[in-house]
Parts: sequence; structure tokens; C-alpha cells
Amino acid sequence: MPYFYIITAPDNELELAHAEFAVMAGGQAEGRVGWSEIGVDITNAAYVSLCVRGLARAPDFDGLCVVIAGKSIEADGFAIRVIRQASSYDKPSPELCKELADVIVGSPNLDAPRIEFCLLIREEELWFGQVVSRSKRGWQRRLEPLQQYSWALPSRFARALVNLVAAPGDRLLDVCCGVGTVVAEALDVGVDAYGCEINKKIAGMAAHNLALLGYNGRIAVADARQMRGSFDAVVADLPYGHTSTIAAGLYAEILTAAGKMAPRAVVVTAGDVEELLDRLGYRAMLQAQVPKGKLTRYVYLLATG
Repeated sequence: MPYFYIITAPDNELELAHAEFAVMAGGQAEGRVGWSEIGVDITNAAYVSLCVRGLARAPDFDGLCVVIAGKSIEADGFAIRVIRQASSYDKPSPELCKELADVIVGSPNLDAPRIEFCLLIREEELWFGQVVSRSKRGWQRRLEPLQQYSWALPSRFARALVNLVAAPGDRLLDVCCGVGTVVAEALDVGVDAYGCEINKKIAGMAAHNLALLGYNGRIAVADARQMRGSFDAVVADLPYGHTSTIAAGLYAEILTAAGKMAPRAVVVTAGDVEELLDRLGYRAMLQAQVPKGKLTRYVYLLATG
């Protein structure tokens, strides 16, 4: 049985969550569960909350208990977590856990478990496995007194963008960094990240925010169209919003400069720009739409060559 992953995301961010899962685990996702032949460390994930090594599956609970009993699973000091993605089983979770514990060889420890199992209840099937990795949800840290503005990317969203293009040790540039949310999330997971921002006031906010988090010298006041350098990845949250005036050709100029600096990029816009990306020679690997109110953000994972 493959590994299965629990995805925790609001409805409007589910496409972005699926994209993060596809990049991190290389598997397929449906709703709030994904599955893959491999188990990976999802400690730094934004939306992928659990990685579980699959041990048993069955169309009903009694059948699942029979399968687990037949495997003679041994575990001392364990606990069982029940995740319901279906309404077909109304038996209370403590009762389900007790019946499962009876067919596992060993003793439970609910206060300080050494091993955690997961029972996933789906409409068509029940899955059971051992949790091998979990998100530490670092993006949830309290950001005040960091300085923000209304169109700044949420920290969780920014963490997902980082996970789409970069791994710890990579060198990343956010070419329209705003108040530095992406840079902060990248640094938090071990990516060597930098940002540039053309607006001096906003760049100052970004530098202030990063300094509060212990990161200095990461923000430059600069025009993204004139940036040069060599990076593993670029993030471009392009200008949009009610107060933004987009000059003709601005997107093309920023993306052309970005494509010369890194082999991969993640681009965020407020509209479909596939035609532009094709014209500039970018290759789209994944796309996600994230609606919120009147705004829909389009997220593109791109290869530059």
C-alpha cells in the first residue's frame, strides 16, 4: 500500500495545496488526501499536514480490523488519530480507536505516544497507517509587530510558493518582494533568500520585518527589470490590485529579467497570462487558481528553458 498524505486547506486554496503536494511528494491528490509511492519529509509544508505509511485498507471498518489483525502489527506506546473525510461512519472516534487498539500487538499511550497511527475514513474505503512525518506549521508563527499592507501575501500562501520552487540550501530571489513575506518563509525553511522591491517605503517595511525575525541585509531597493544575478529559483508576485497601475509591457519585462537569473520560477498574477508565458519561452509545469473575494490569484510553476 502506498503512502498517503493528509491535506489541510480551505476550499479556495485547495488547488495550490494540490500543487504543493505534487512537487513535494510526486503523487496524485483528490480533495484533502494524496497518495504516493514514496514517503517524504513534510516538516516545512504549508498545506500537507501528515505523511502516513499505509499499512491496511478495506471497504468497511470490520474488514479493516481483520486486515490489521492479520498483519500482526506491533507497537508499544501508540496512539491512533481518526480523520474523517466521510459521513458514513457515525461511531465515535474513541470507540473506533479502542477496537483498532485491540488488534494491534502492544500497549497504547495516549499521553505521550512514541508511535502515532492514523485512521482515514473515506466514502469508499478506510485507510490505516503509521504517521512518519508531520508539518510543524512554522508559517503559523505570530507575525505582529511585522508591518503589512492589504495586498500582502498570507504567510501560508507564501510558504507554499517557496515549496513549489526551492529546497533548503537553494538560492532564491523574490523580485517583487513587498513586505518580505516570501523571503521570510524561505529563510525559515533554510533557503538562502533575497528580495528586491522598487517602492522604497515598502522595501523599508520588508527590511524591518526581516530584521525583527533576525535576518538582515536581505532586501534591496531595486527595479525587478534591472536585476541581475544567478539563483536556483525566482518568485515573482507581479503587481496587481485596485491600487496598482500596470504599465504596458511591465509583466513581460520583469519575467524576461527573471528568466535570465534562474532555471525555475513561480509567478503570481491576477489573471490568465499563459499566452504571455508561452511567448516568453516559459514552460508551465503546474498551475493553480486561488480565489478570494473579487480577486483570483493565478499561480504558475515555470521552467525557464
